[in-house]
Amino acid sequence: MKYSWLNRKQNDKLIIFFNGWGMDEKSVSCLDCGDFDVISFHDYRNLEAEWPELGTYKSKFLAAWSMGVFVASLFRERLEDTCVKIALNGTQKPVDDEFGIPSAVYDLTVKNFNELSCKKFVKRMFAGDVLPVLSGRTPEELRQELISIRDYSGAGYLPFDKVFISESDKIVPPKNQLGFWQASGCVSIKNLQGGHYPFVNFKKWDDILNG
Repeated sequence: MKYSWLNRKQNDKLIIFFNGWGMDEKSVSCLDCGDFDVISFHDYRNLEAEWPELGTYKSKFLAAWSMGVFVASLFRERLEDTCVKIALNGTQKPVDDEFGIPSAVYDLTVKNFNELSCKKFVKRMFAGDVLPVLSGRTPEELRQELISIRDYSGAGYLPFDKVFISESDKIVPPKNQLGFWQASGCVSIKNLQGGHYPFVNFKKWDDILNG
């Protein structure tokens, strides 16, 4: 697992962001950090990486997107002191016929993943004429990340306070997302327009925190 500081200006509030599969910090470069320090985690090929020194903050917030929702649950003991936990277009059962991406679809994606299927994924992730800002990682690196996430499936549960679900998500079926969060007892579930990439709905991190 890798991380990047998107903003580090000794603010008293920190946002800890777990990115989606295949992404890096460029995926959220469109968001204004405002008066938050922001650290972004990505590249989940090795989920046993050392946790960075975050420093002392008055308030910490968690935001996780897609596969990052699941990965955040692996670090739940380190995230217990976050005062608000927000999930976007993901569940804590990433490969699951009822609550995540159906296993047959996921396994087939891993088996046949190449440059062409990567381009197809990007097309399905974005709705409308959105210009994708993606990482420059190789298809083989992304395939290995898919394998790593699948092999780590079965983590413990991390309670989230607020969930966003995009109505036209073609990656993680909205029905499965809704079923997972309803079963988990999450009381704040909000719909978004657009596809799996949710950040076209927001201009700054504060918009996500305030819903």
